Amino acid sequence: MHVEYLQYLVEVSNCSSISAAAKKLYLSQTSLSAIISSLEKELNITFFRRTHKGIVVTPEGKQALEIIKDILEKNDELRNIFDSSSRINSIVNVAAYPSVATSLSVYLARRFVETNPDVSLQVHELPYSRTFNAISEGLTHIAVAAENSDLIDIHHEMIKRGLVIEPLYEDRFDLIVSSQSRLADRESVDISEILEDRLAFTHVYPSLRDRTIAPIIRKFRTFTIFNNIEALKQAVADNSVIAFVPGLATLGDHRIQQGLIRQIPITGFPTGLTNYLLYEKYSMLSVAERAALSEIKEFYRALSAV
Repeated sequence: MHVEYLQYLVEVSNCSSISAAAKKLYLSQTSLSAIISSLEKELNITFFRRTHKGIVVTPEGKQALEIIKDILEKNDELRNIFDSSSRINSIVNVAAYPSVATSLSVYLARRFVETNPDVSLQVHELPYSRTFNAISEGLTHIAVAAENSDLIDIHHEMIKRGLVIEPLYEDRFDLIVSSQSRLADRESVDISEILEDRLAFTHVYPSLRDRTIAPIIRKFRTFTIFNNIEALKQAVADNSVIAFVPGLATLGDHRIQQGLIRQIPITGFPTGLTNYLLYEKYSMLSVAERAALSEIKEFYRALSAV
């Protein structure tokens, strides 16, 4: 019996609905129903009774759930004992896609390190495509990824790998230009208006292999590929190139703050970019990894509140 299956029972009880619990657990309703039926047969207990208003916990189910909650709590205590004994010199690895890696690293360096002084932190900046594979490759247990939600059934793919996935933030691509550009005072710009300008992007994103961005890139007469996004933004400030980047790529950027770069909404192609948090099942994470997970969520909650 998997410990997370017991957590599923508690979640169903809390939601009073299998469908609602399935959504929170990123499982299909069919899969969750099958797990519950399997547990009921294995333990010879009927946990829930189906009604026209949803489900209710049976008397024997209520008694069993109290024991299960105690088991889960004791399981956490055991993990805490192990984690605290190996806490010193431990390392928490986090993978993040390029546009958010810098600002997230700075945030975690302040918030996470304050509360976990004995734990080392390593943030890996990975290309967009690799962030989705960082966990399965064994690089980390936690990753922040981004993808146009219209292009990939991320939930299905991650669940197949036994991972948890949470949508965190809806970002979008914007056009960035120099304050000296002819476009600097525009409220918005359509992609068709800038095809004669020199476009800039990095070797990791946008990519000539990306299904959304590649057809747009190929419409430009000339482009320049930079090694990293900082060099790209400096070239934009120098009025050498234009670029379209995710909004988070300009978060806290001094060139924006000093008015050297203008950030303008762009139209003419799908600009949405959903940020996702990927991680191993919560029961598999160390105490320090759980702390890092919480801080990443807080980072994005703060962004959403702005």
